[in-house]
Amino acid sequence: MIVTREYGITTIERSSLMLTRIQVSIIVALTMSVALLWLLLRGADPTIGSVAATFGTVVTVVYGAVLLFSLFAWPWGVFQGWLVKRPDLRGSWKARLHSDYIDPLTGERVPPIEAFVVVRQSLTSLSMRLFTEKSRSVLTAHAIEPEPDGLFSLSAVYRNSPKIHLQGTESSIHHGALLIEIHEVKPRRLEGHYWTDRGTRGTILLEWGTEDVYSCFEDAQRVLGQAQ
Repeated sequence: MIVTREYGITTIERSSLMLTRIQVSIIVALTMSVALLWLLLRGADPTIGSVAATFGTVVTVVYGAVLLFSLFAWPWGVFQGWLVKRPDLRGSWKARLHSDYIDPLTGERVPPIEAFVVVRQSLTSLSMRLFTEKSRSVLTAHAIEPEPDGLFSLSAVYRNSPKIHLQGTESSIHHGALLIEIHEVKPRRLEGHYWTDRGTRGTILLEWGTEDVYSCFEDAQRVLGQAQ
């Protein structure tokens, strides 16, 4: 979800979250419960030695449970609000970029740019790619933060690399920053602003399209059509 002058592909990924007190407490409780259950099934007394002997099994079971939760169960409504405070942005979005960039050839502002955002997300990671026809951006830093009023904000810093045959002619590698407000846990529409180190800025509007994800601009455009 990063914006260039006229076009871009954005990658936002590897977002790590610090575990909350509730999450740590649940993991500890789950670990103890698995250890005691395993000992009871084996008919062993719950001593320090017997608990230590089950360490490998307990770690495997708890790790598997935490991994499954992180990958699949975290967005379920039953967990949102008290255990998980993280918006669910997964899927493919239609996007429209509005830039204040002035085309030096025409002296006019460039028209809105069609784009598609593809989001892959787990509890501890986030990958967001914004596709247009001519370039791609890669995240260098980002964060999703809960706000005091229950909303969220996504902030990011990115590097944009136009397609190689366009560098030096239509565009060049540059950096920028992005800020998006998220008003719901499962939003269907997003709006944000961006700035670049070339002195340009603009807005990005996103409309959720489908749970399917695509690997390029052409595939997304073929299925989702032109963003409104």
